[in-house]
Amino acid sequence: LVVALYFVTVFSPRPEPTQEPTAPEGSAEVGPAAPIPDGAPPLPDSLQAAADQFAALATAEGWYESGRYYLTAAFNAVQSDPTASVRWARRAIEDFEQSLALADDPRVRVALAEAATFDPSDPMRPIEELRTVLDADPNNLDATFLLAERRLMIGRVDSARVAFERILDLAPQGAPVRERAAAALARRDSPAGG
Repeated sequence: LVVALYFVTVFSPRPEPTQEPTAPEGSAEVGPAAPIPDGAPPLPDSLQAAADQFAALATAEGWYESGRYYLTAAFNAVQSDPTASVRWARRAIEDFEQSLALADDPRVRVALAEAATFDPSDPMRPIEELRTVLDADPNNLDATFLLAERRLMIGRVDSARVAFERILDLAPQGAPVRERAAAALARRDSPAGG
């Protein structure tokens, strides 16, 4: 029976390949998404003046603080204005890079990784930055938390769980990163969290 099926499939006539349908004349083909314009829009309210004052210091701490204003704006606009959110995140990345050029600081690198999660042009950047931090300090809990979140995003649930549990083991009671890790685990363990 197996031999007979083999001969039937090998020697049976094959249908001619069909041509792919072509778009009607005059219709435009859908291409890649439009690029996000360069440059960050002004920050809301008086935040722009504060960010500019920090950037004007031209110190590692000044660039870091300026970048935090843009990163906060990116978080706040992610639902209402995704394009502005990406543009603010890119400005935050620039400021954090200026800070790191003056002094390598894991806190700044973690913030840079956070900002890079908004930018679709380089999806591996957040992981690269977090790996740099964790290579130097495997117990950096903020980097561990962000890496666990990235793992959840790509479906590596078990790996993320291990990282969240590590945070619970190492972080002192009441630490914000501990509370965020406990909340993430609770969401994963709830019937709706999956």
